[in-house]
Amino acid sequence: MKCNCGGTFKEKIQEIQGRQNPVMVCDLCGEIVFTLKQSKNFHKLKPIPVEKKAREGWNEAFKQMEKNQDDKLIINDDIDQWPD
Repeated sequence: MKCNCGGTFKEKIQEIQGRQNPVMVCDLCGEIVFTLKQSKNFHKLKPIPVEKKAREGWNEAFKQMEKNQDDKLIINDDIDQWPD
């Protein structure tokens, strides 16, 4: 593969976003490109950032609700009293 600068792309291992990845690097200007296969593999392996875990902090919140007596039912859940 030829680069616009006239150089030739050669496959090398390069660190991108903290991971080692095979990429094509121009031997003259150092431009980095992916082949279609390299691009698919890079995006397949890309970690998905997670801000926080589901229900993180719920235990502490429920304990605080109990302490504040905010955990009382606000509706009557007695099944025998529900309308037909």
